[in-house]
Amino acid sequence: MRILFLFTLLAGQAIGQSLTGAFHFVQMSVRAAGADRGVEVRNAGGTITFDGSGGYRLAARMGQNAEPMGDVDRSGSYELRSSTASVVLTNPILPEVHLEARYNDGLTVLLGTSRDSDECTYDL
Repeated sequence: MRILFLFTLLAGQAIGQSLTGAFHFVQMSVRAAGADRGVEVRNAGGTITFDGSGGYRLAARMGQNAEPMGDVDRSGSYELRSSTASVVLTNPILPEVHLEARYNDGLTVLLGTSRDSDECTYDL
C-alpha cells in the first residue's frame, strides 16, 4: 500500500515540456526501520520552486521523529511527462527515492507517491 504525497500550487505553469513556479507542499514519510530501530517518521513543509529546466529548489522546515524541526534548503530534479500528465521528481524528504505525481488540467494540484521505495516506506 502506498500513501499519497500532496503539492498545492501557488503560481506555476506547464507549457509543453516546462514546469515553472512555486508550489507550497506538506509531506510526511513513515519508514519501518527494522525491529531493532523501530519506526522513522519525517515531515516537511515549505515551498518548491520549479525552474522550467528539470530542476527545483526546496526551502522548507523538516523534522524527524521527536527531534525539533529545522530549516532545509536543497535542490532536486524532475521530469515532466505530458503524455501521462505526470511529473517524476526527487523526493524532498528521502532524496534517494523518487516520487511520481499526477497533475490536473489547470496544473493547480500535483498529487503523488513514492515509486521506487522499499515496501516499508510510505508518503503522505
